[in-house]
Amino acid sequence: MNNAQIADRLEKVERDLEKMKAQMQGSLPKTPTGDELFGMFRNDAIFKDVVKIGAAYRQSLRPRAKRPSRRKK
Repeated sequence: MNNAQIADRLEKVERDLEKMKAQMQGSLPKTPTGDELFGMFRNDAIFKDVVKIGAAYRQSLRPRAKRPSRRKK
């Protein structure tokens, strides 16, 4: 391939890329921002239960402190 052929192919690839970008512009879903997500679960009893269960699970993973033995030696 000579330089002219490479330049022609590169131009075609760039045109195709621009077409693809134009097609994709309208089809991308909008990602919600933090402002839209904040307070989403306010006053939701099920979510409160999920939070409690998660906290209990994380607490169960923590190592327990050893109690001193009460036996006299």
